[in-house]
Amino acid sequence: MIKKSNEQSLGEIINNVIKELRWSDKINQQKIIASWEKIMGSCITTYTKKIVINNDVLIVYLKSAPLREELNYAKTKIIDNINKEFDSVVIKDIVFK
Repeated sequence: MIKKSNEQSLGEIINNVIKELRWSDKINQQKIIASWEKIMGSCITTYTKKIVINNDVLIVYLKSAPLREELNYAKTKIIDNINKEFDSVVIKDIVFK
């Protein structure tokens, strides 16, 4: 007779806890914020004051009004680049402030 094992790997346990506590969105948000410089480059990051994510909308606070306008024109491409980086739709819109 074979007994069924209740053993789980540490990774499985962590993933289950993340799902139960509904931390997946928060973890993805932190990954996006941490990847901002990689995706946008150090020049843009220098002018970035703060990044917030709310309901799949990335809100980027910038120090430069001209840069804000320029990035608005490239919004679709930036969204595509972020989503490519994460191989899924993690951001649906961007607001530059």
